Amino acid sequence: MTFDIFDKLVDYITQDKIKKVMCAKSDEYSRNGDKLWNFKRAAEIDSISSFESLRGMDLKHRTSISDMLDDLINPDKEYSREHWEEKFTDHLNYTILLWALLAEKYNWRI
Repeated sequence: MTFDIFDKLVDYITQDKIKKVMCAKSDEYSRNGDKLWNFKRAAEIDSISSFESLRGMDLKHRTSISDMLDDLINPDKEYSREHWEEKFTDHLNYTILLWALLAEKYNWRI
């Protein structure tokens, strides 16, 4: 893969996938202006930390990706580009959300 193609891929991933999905999900998973509400509320319900809550939710995405990778050896099982992109985007977004939880906890500034 050339550097130019890779750079275009990174732009596509960060702008067209990650940011669009992250912004679109705000209404569904946030409350009271808190982007991290869903993790805090789940943590409260299960009496765990918001980090453990996020880890559990992300595990679903990581497990799905792992299963899909296992399926690559099966010539009868294929996934669409859209399906792969959805799974990757969800997992990447959880990494960003973890970063945000850490930034809030430790008062990191941009």
